[in-house]
Amino acid sequence: MAAAEYDIHPVAHLRLLSGQHKVSDAGGTGITDQYYVFSAINKTSGREESILCGIAAARDLLAITGADPLPLFDPLKHLPEPTAGSEREQARQGESKPPRPDPDVSRKWHPEMLELFNGAMLLITAWDAEAGTPLFRLVESCRKWFWLEPYIDKIEQLNRIVGKDAKYRSMDGVVRDLKRTNPALKSFTFDRLRERLYKERPGVKVYI
Repeated sequence: MAAAEYDIHPVAHLRLLSGQHKVSDAGGTGITDQYYVFSAINKTSGREESILCGIAAARDLLAITGADPLPLFDPLKHLPEPTAGSEREQARQGESKPPRPDPDVSRKWHPEMLELFNGAMLLITAWDAEAGTPLFRLVESCRKWFWLEPYIDKIEQLNRIVGKDAKYRSMDGVVRDLKRTNPALKSFTFDRLRERLYKERPGVKVYI
């Protein structure tokens, strides 16, 4: 893949969890800690592809494209929260140093939007979702409008996506399964999203 032929931008920066194994598209021995997912859209055909790589390769792609690094989505409670203000520094540091606390996550996100974002990111983690799928578009929307109350349509979208889980799990079920192999997983709740669905979409089957 020639970088000049594609529009490339990062769509997720995640922590590799216990029980997961991912091989970088850039080659090497495999990812051991953090990884990035990039969207790569062919400028001629418009076809979207997904690039998965570790921090070192991600650093190079970010430099080539001039894109800003993304905060780490880290669902493990014994590690610091993701970084908002020092993403470029974090990308330069590599995988050995944990991210610094992110004030935006704890202070500025609308609580319902944060639940929506967390739900989508957990599904990406659990399902090994590829860029270009609705989950990533939902994540980008959440990141763009993080301080606002989400439209009910966005909550319904996540609800429909959860309903397609191959193991017929709710969001709580997905979290429980991740926690079995990752006891340090943080507690995630989606009560606000459920309340919106029950209130504004009565009769809709709730999977969240």
